[in-house]
Amino acid sequence: LVKTTPPDDFDTTPPDFDSDLQPDFDTALQHADKALEIFTAAYGQVHEDVPRVVSLRGQIYARKRRPSAAQKEHMEALRLRRLVFGEKHPEIAASLSNIADVHQDKAIALEHLRHAVEMQRHQLGTEHEYVGSTEQKLGKVLKELGDMEAAEEHYEAARRIFHVSFGEADARTRHCLDELKLVRRKQAEACCAQASSHSPQAWK
Repeated sequence: LVKTTPPDDFDTTPPDFDSDLQPDFDTALQHADKALEIFTAAYGQVHEDVPRVVSLRGQIYARKRRPSAAQKEHMEALRLRRLVFGEKHPEIAASLSNIADVHQDKAIALEHLRHAVEMQRHQLGTEHEYVGSTEQKLGKVLKELGDMEAAEEHYEAARRIFHVSFGEADARTRHCLDELKLVRRKQAEACCAQASSHSPQAWK
């Protein structure tokens, strides 16, 4: 396993929509731009801190509800990380996950997440919290694509990892439990609808 701390831009915690804080994304972008200018001048582009700032810009654009701009930044961060780290590194998986978060094509997002989780399992171990986060994201995309059975599998994997790492009361664990209830209910509804369509009374 790779003995490294995964990047800070891989957020595993569901957003707190009840927060009273009012983020100033424009000012945040200005600071990120300045940091990028300083790091690039000091180290050039092929330095680990440069793609981290580029990825931060992508996250800010995502919070500003500008997915196309966010995707562009995350793609650039991925390109730079490949120059710095090569193909097999936790930060490559982080970039793939970040791209999936903002990609408009859910099938492509799913492909990126599957690639990311395989890398993470190999590099960080199957029980790492970041594997749990990517499993949760896989569940979300599969649910949006209508594959409730596969979504349940990934949400359950995420729930188990978060439960072991953080406990039953943790927000990540509870979020997965809520999603599991939802996808199981949808599966039950689909089964009932299918059974009804094949019942004798349905043909009368």
